[in-house]
Amino acid sequence: MKNATQLFEEFLPLARTPEQAAELFAEDGVVELPYLADLGMPWQYKGREAIAGLYTQLLSLVPDWEFRDAVIHMADDDKLFAEYKVDADAVATQRPFKQHFFGYMHVENGQIKVLREALNIVATARAFFPNGLADLAPVSKHEA
Repeated sequence: MKNATQLFEEFLPLARTPEQAAELFAEDGVVELPYLADLGMPWQYKGREAIAGLYTQLLSLVPDWEFRDAVIHMADDDKLFAEYKVDADAVATQRPFKQHFFGYMHVENGQIKVLREALNIVATARAFFPNGLADLAPVSKHEA
Protein backbone atom coordinates (compact mmCIF):
# COMPACT_ATOMS: atom_id res chain seq x y z
CA MET A 1 0.00 0.00 0.00
CA LYS A 2 1.32 3.45 -0.91
CA ASN A 3 2.16 5.91 1.83
CA ALA A 4 1.64 9.70 1.79
CA THR A 5 5.07 10.50 0.34
CA GLN A 6 4.69 7.99 -2.48
CA LEU A 7 1.21 9.28 -3.36
CA PHE A 8 2.33 12.92 -3.24
CA GLU A 9 5.30 12.27 -5.53
CA GLU A 10 3.06 10.34 -7.92
CA PHE A 11 0.32 13.00 -7.81
CA LEU A 12 2.35 16.12 -8.66
CA PRO A 13 3.16 15.25 -12.30
CA LEU A 14 -0.28 13.68 -12.82
CA ALA A 15 -2.02 17.03 -12.32
CA ARG A 16 -1.44 17.39 -16.09
CA THR A 17 -3.50 14.22 -16.66
CA PRO A 18 -6.64 14.87 -14.59
CA GLU A 19 -8.26 11.43 -14.87
CA GLN A 20 -5.08 9.70 -13.72
CA ALA A 21 -4.59 12.19 -10.89
CA ALA A 22 -8.17 11.61 -9.69
CA GLU A 23 -7.60 7.86 -9.57
CA LEU A 24 -5.08 8.38 -6.75
CA PHE A 25 -7.93 9.66 -4.56
CA ALA A 26 -10.39 7.58 -2.59
CA GLU A 27 -13.85 7.48 -4.19
CA ASP A 28 -14.98 10.02 -1.60
CA GLY A 29 -11.65 11.87 -1.60
CA VAL A 30 -11.60 15.63 -1.62
CA VAL A 31 -9.45 18.54 -2.79
CA GLU A 32 -9.99 21.70 -0.76
CA LEU A 33 -8.74 25.19 -1.56
CA PRO A 34 -10.58 27.18 1.15
CA TYR A 35 -9.30 30.62 0.18
CA LEU A 36 -10.88 30.41 -3.28
CA ALA A 37 -14.20 31.11 -1.56
CA ASP A 38 -12.96 34.68 -0.98
CA LEU A 39 -12.82 35.07 -4.76
CA GLY A 40 -16.35 33.74 -5.22
CA MET A 41 -15.01 30.47 -6.61
CA PRO A 42 -15.81 26.89 -5.60
CA TRP A 43 -13.35 25.69 -3.00
CA GLN A 44 -14.17 22.03 -2.43
CA TYR A 45 -14.11 19.20 -4.98
CA LYS A 46 -15.37 15.87 -3.67
CA GLY A 47 -15.13 12.59 -5.53
CA ARG A 48 -12.96 11.52 -8.44
CA GLU A 49 -15.16 13.08 -11.10
CA ALA A 50 -15.11 16.49 -9.42
CA ILE A 51 -11.36 16.26 -8.79
CA ALA A 52 -10.68 15.37 -12.43
CA GLY A 53 -12.93 18.29 -13.40
CA LEU A 54 -10.92 20.67 -11.22
CA TYR A 55 -7.62 19.76 -12.87
CA THR A 56 -9.19 19.81 -16.33
CA GLN A 57 -10.45 23.33 -15.62
CA LEU A 58 -7.06 24.43 -14.27
CA LEU A 59 -5.34 23.19 -17.43
CA SER A 60 -7.82 25.12 -19.58
CA LEU A 61 -7.05 28.29 -17.59
CA VAL A 62 -3.29 27.67 -17.34
CA PRO A 63 -2.24 25.17 -20.05
CA ASP A 64 1.38 25.06 -18.87
CA TRP A 65 0.30 24.19 -15.32
CA GLU A 66 2.99 22.08 -13.73
CA PHE A 67 3.78 21.63 -10.06
CA ARG A 68 7.49 22.11 -9.39
CA ASP A 69 10.03 22.66 -6.62
CA ALA A 70 8.23 20.44 -4.13
CA VAL A 71 9.61 20.35 -0.62
CA ILE A 72 8.16 17.91 1.89
CA HIS A 73 8.39 19.34 5.41
CA MET A 74 6.64 16.60 7.34
CA ALA A 75 5.49 13.13 6.40
CA ASP A 76 4.56 9.81 7.89
CA ASP A 77 2.58 6.92 6.48
CA ASP A 78 -0.76 8.71 6.32
CA LYS A 79 0.00 12.46 6.50
CA LEU A 80 2.17 14.90 4.64
CA PHE A 81 2.75 18.64 4.62
CA ALA A 82 4.59 20.15 1.66
CA GLU A 83 5.03 23.25 -0.44
CA TYR A 84 5.22 23.41 -4.21
CA LYS A 85 4.96 25.99 -6.97
CA VAL A 86 3.33 26.76 -10.29
CA ASP A 87 4.72 29.45 -12.59
CA ALA A 88 2.86 29.78 -15.90
CA ASP A 89 0.63 32.23 -17.78
CA ALA A 90 -3.16 32.41 -17.55
CA VAL A 91 -4.77 32.10 -20.99
CA ALA A 92 -7.53 34.68 -20.58
CA THR A 93 -5.36 37.55 -19.34
CA GLN A 94 -1.88 36.47 -20.48
CA ARG A 95 -0.73 37.41 -16.99
CA PRO A 96 1.54 35.24 -14.87
CA PHE A 97 -0.02 32.75 -12.53
CA LYS A 98 2.79 32.49 -10.03
CA GLN A 99 1.80 30.41 -7.04
CA HIS A 100 3.46 29.03 -3.97
CA PHE A 101 1.14 26.35 -2.60
CA PHE A 102 1.14 24.81 0.85
CA GLY A 103 -0.57 21.45 0.96
CA TYR A 104 -1.68 18.97 3.59
CA MET A 105 -2.41 15.44 2.40
CA HIS A 106 -4.18 12.75 4.38
CA VAL A 107 -4.06 9.17 3.11
CA GLU A 108 -6.29 6.22 3.98
CA ASN A 109 -5.92 2.69 2.63
CA GLY A 110 -3.26 3.71 0.12
CA GLN A 111 -5.36 6.48 -1.46
CA ILE A 112 -5.58 10.24 -0.99
CA LYS A 113 -8.51 11.06 1.27
CA VAL A 114 -7.92 14.84 1.58
CA LEU A 115 -5.65 17.30 -0.17
CA ARG A 116 -6.10 20.72 1.43
CA GLU A 117 -4.14 23.51 -0.21
CA ALA A 118 -3.47 27.15 0.55
CA LEU A 119 -2.56 29.54 -2.21
CA ASN A 120 -2.02 33.25 -2.80
CA ILE A 121 -5.47 34.52 -3.70
CA VAL A 122 -4.12 37.97 -4.63
CA ALA A 123 -1.93 36.36 -7.30
CA THR A 124 -4.91 34.26 -8.39
CA ALA A 125 -7.16 37.31 -8.82
CA ARG A 126 -4.44 39.19 -10.72
CA ALA A 127 -3.93 36.26 -13.08
CA PHE A 128 -7.55 35.26 -13.74
CA PHE A 129 -9.75 38.35 -13.41
CA PRO A 130 -9.75 40.87 -16.30
CA ASN A 131 -9.23 43.81 -13.93
CA GLY A 132 -7.31 41.88 -11.32
CA LEU A 133 -8.15 42.80 -7.74
CA ALA A 134 -10.48 45.58 -8.91
CA ASP A 135 -12.94 42.85 -9.96
CA LEU A 136 -13.42 41.71 -6.37
CA ALA A 137 -16.54 42.87 -4.58
CA PRO A 138 -15.88 45.18 -1.64
CA VAL A 139 -15.82 43.45 1.74
CA SER A 140 -18.57 44.51 4.10
CA LYS A 141 -17.70 45.35 7.69
CA HIS A 142 -19.51 42.15 8.72
CA GLU A 143 -17.15 40.03 6.60
CA ALA A 144 -13.97 41.79 7.74
